[in-house]
Amino acid sequence: MQTKRSQKAGGFTAMKEHVYITGTGERVRERGGLVEVGLSPEAQVALGDLLHFQSLKVGDRVKEGDRLFVVEGNLTAAEFYSPVDGYIDSVTGDPKISDWLVTLKPREM
Repeated sequence: MQTKRSQKAGGFTAMKEHVYITGTGERVRERGGLVEVGLSPEAQVALGDLLHFQSLKVGDRVKEGDRLFVVEGNLTAAEFYSPVDGYIDSVTGDPKISDWLVTLKPREM
């Protein structure tokens, strides 16, 4: 996965093959031409229990570094950012259903 490593998105640290953690707490995975975005383990601990999730809508265009979603937990709230330029393909928004909260269709891979 090629990215510009924007300051806002914080760059990437490889966790496992094709799974990356950004400097701002996003967990990112390339899968089947899509980019899945969830919360890093550290972000999950810092937030606590999920109380509220808000994201852009399916089909919305995002640029790398744009706010992708906001999560409010019982301990704190945080904004999370798009790791790539592209379009929102799907939104799960519930970590009980999937570890991947938003799926993006990138403009380039």
